[in-house]
Amino acid sequence: MHTNTVLYTNTVQYINTALHINDITSRSITIAGYLLLAAATVLLEMYARRPGARVPSFARLCGYLMRDRWGRLGVFLLWFWLGWHFLARS
Repeated sequence: MHTNTVLYTNTVQYINTALHINDITSRSITIAGYLLLAAATVLLEMYARRPGARVPSFARLCGYLMRDRWGRLGVFLLWFWLGWHFLARS
């Protein structure tokens, strides 16, 4: 077995034992991770939209990135990568 496979298997077994759950899968862990990421993003955006906040909102960040050619290229490549990995079917 590869080291990554052993590490992953040991991690899942540890989570199953710690939470007393017998049927946790990698899909469940992945979905939970994405839900946590989405919740953190929403909370950060809410914080950024408060009056006097020093954190830029997502719209301001995108506006800043799209000001020059290299920023637009970077945003394009990010969207391309996301589409390639999540929308392309083999």
